[in-house]
Amino acid sequence: MKAASSSGMWATFRTLWLRAPLWRLAVMSALLLTMLFVLYPPQPLDGKQKPANTVKNTADYLSQKTVLPVLPLPKTPVVAAKNQAGPATPVTGSAVAAHSKPAVDVAAAAAMPKTASVSMVTTDAKSDGSSGINNATMGRLYSGSIQIDGFKLPLPPGNWVRLAAIGIKVPTATGNGFFFGKIENKRLVAALSGYVLKSKDNPGAGFNEAKSCTKADPTRNFVSIEEVIPFDNEACWLIHSYFTPPWQQWADRSINISVIDRAAAGDLTAKGVTYPQDLVDVHFIRFAKWGGMEVHYLFSPEAEGISSNTVMSYADMDWRGNNIGRYPEKVAYVDKLKAWGEMFWPKFKAGFAEAEPAADLK
Repeated sequence: MKAASSSGMWATFRTLWLRAPLWRLAVMSALLLTMLFVLYPPQPLDGKQKPANTVKNTADYLSQKTVLPVLPLPKTPVVAAKNQAGPATPVTGSAVAAHSKPAVDVAAAAAMPKTASVSMVTTDAKSDGSSGINNATMGRLYSGSIQIDGFKLPLPPGNWVRLAAIGIKVPTATGNGFFFGKIENKRLVAALSGYVLKSKDNPGAGFNEAKSCTKADPTRNFVSIEEVIPFDNEACWLIHSYFTPPWQQWADRSINISVIDRAAAGDLTAKGVTYPQDLVDVHFIRFAKWGGMEVHYLFSPEAEGISSNTVMSYADMDWRGNNIGRYPEKVAYVDKLKAWGEMFWPKFKAGFAEAEPAADLK
């Protein structure tokens, strides 16, 4: 009886072996794994085993660190020139003069400037004067004026730090964009942003009309026009307001701000610097056939104790030309900036003239 049972089991095994290839493969795999386990048993952990991803040196460690995200420029940059008369208007190219349509559209010649990395700052670094920021993060301070590609950029009183810079290029000219800030107690109290351009030819073909000064705009506070001849001589300046909350979303590529403002806002975030909702913009424009210079001098009314209502959009700002009449203290502040602009305008024009090619000097 026992022999018959063994014979039956063997017959069943033989039948499965011949007729069930999947079952046959499973049996062979099980036998193979058993042999490997017997021949090469696993080694017990003894506390001396090294982790798989051991960093060999400090340089390897630092290269693996990631601090603030830096967003690359799109292949064809499309950024916004902030038209303070209404919603931001998309412009092809890098509108470095972000607060109103510039006389020329400029395209970034290199990748977006990277924001500051705070990972290397030592805890015992000393604060840089009244800024409240340690020297290792603050960077070089400027005062008086700055030479940029031959142009002399005049600065208001105080110490200024560069927050962003880019190279720019258009078909007939090249130049540089920049953003500087004046920081006190880790708060932005003033800023200036803009660009300079030089024509590739001498004297060059000139630049588009500076529409910021020629268009009808009830939202601006003041305009002074000396001359606006497109592709020839253009000289004007104006005052309008600037709404900063979009800076807080600098890492969001869907937010419509310029390349240079985006880079500066990222750097302010890295430094831990805050800024007010409202700034007042004294905007200078000067172009000739051989080159151009456009700069926004941004001032914070709160630095002089003038508060602003918290609003959701530029349209509701206290400082807009069609809103400011309700606030006598704000009208007086703009009048003060108007007097400053009238004093500063000749300095701006003189700084522009310093870059004029020698062959064109009369």
